[in-house]
Amino acid sequence: MTYSLHGLRLKIETYITKLKNLLTESRFTHSVGAMQTMAELADIYSLDRQKAETIGLLHDAAKDLSKEVIDRIIKEGKIRIQHNCEMDYDNYLHGPVGAYLIQKEFEITDQEIIDAIYVHTFCDCDRNFNNPLSWCLRISDLIEPNRDWTKMGWMDVGVKELRKVALQGHMKEAALIHLNLVIKLFKTNTVTIHPNIYRCIDELSSNLLYLP
Repeated sequence: MTYSLHGLRLKIETYITKLKNLLTESRFTHSVGAMQTMAELADIYSLDRQKAETIGLLHDAAKDLSKEVIDRIIKEGKIRIQHNCEMDYDNYLHGPVGAYLIQKEFEITDQEIIDAIYVHTFCDCDRNFNNPLSWCLRISDLIEPNRDWTKMGWMDVGVKELRKVALQGHMKEAALIHLNLVIKLFKTNTVTIHPNIYRCIDELSSNLLYLP
C-alpha cells in the first residue's frame, strides 16, 4: 500500500519510513489514518498541525515490539506501573513504552508529543493528560477511516456519532462519547477498566474539567 506524502514535511516522511519497519501493514495503515484524522482535528480545534500529525502517526509505534524489547524499554525507561491493569500491553502499556521509544528511535523531544502518546492509553494522569492534543489522539484512534467497526454494530454506530460530534468542534461531548464507548468495548472484551477512565467521566460530567 502506498500513501501520498504531498504536503507533508520532511520530518513526517522520515518518520513514515522508520515506522514501516516497526509495524505490521495493518497497524501502519491505522497509524496513517490516525495521522490524517489528527490533522483534521488540529484545524478544527486550532492546534499545531505538525504536532498533531506526528502524534497520530507515531501513537502505536511500540505496539508490535517483541516481549524482549518491551521488557528492556520498561527497565531502561524506568516506566512506572501505577495500576495493575497497566500490565495489559495491548490496551494500556504500549502508550508509555511508545513514548519512550519515539524519543530514542525518532529523536522526538517535544513534550506535548511525548505526553500525548504516553497518556492516550489513560496511563499517568500528570503528563498533559487533558491536553487537547491528547484528547484528539484518543478520539482519532477510534474514528480514523481505516478502522472497520461494521462487524460490531453498536460500536460502528457509536464511532459514527463520535466522528460527527468531534468534527463539529465539540471536544467535551466527543470525549464523553469516546469514554463510554471504550468502557463498553473493554467490558465486551473482558478488559479491566483503568480507573483514570472513570475519573475522566466524573470530571467531565461535573464540569471539573474544561475542554473546548
